[in-house]
Amino acid sequence: MPHYLSVWGHAPVPDWPPAPAVGYRALPRRLARPIRRHAAGAAGGRRAAALGYLTVPVFLVPVAIYLTTLRGSGWARRHAAQAVNVWFTGLLYDLSAVIMGAMLALDSPPVALMVVAPLAAARWLVTLAYLARAARAAGRGAEYAFPSWLCMRVAR
Repeated sequence: MPHYLSVWGHAPVPDWPPAPAVGYRALPRRLARPIRRHAAGAAGGRRAAALGYLTVPVFLVPVAIYLTTLRGSGWARRHAAQAVNVWFTGLLYDLSAVIMGAMLALDSPPVALMVVAPLAAARWLVTLAYLARAARAAGRGAEYAFPSWLCMRVAR
């Protein structure tokens, strides 16, 4: 029987988790369990987490969600903090692009526009794609982690 059947609640497989390779120590059973979905305070917490991701370009909404979840669900607070962190990292990338564009504009404004505009557009498209994936995961009640180059950890 394939091992994925045991993950979805069917008959357990006797060798799950798989045995470690030679030379590696096995993880304790309590650390080897699969990632679980969180109830997230019912649908309200999941909606708030998804809304926090979808409104990152606005910025005030993720901050408001983060501030309202400080004493609430840790799951929703982690998602709101991650949305604020994505916004802050994006702000730093945009500030760097403005500085680079200003330096290039001292020599040639058309070259500055040809270099900085595609970089800023590509950064926003990549960020929006990751935000959509994170909002979908939050709506399902699952954890989601952004790549470290896109989400610098500032808010916890």
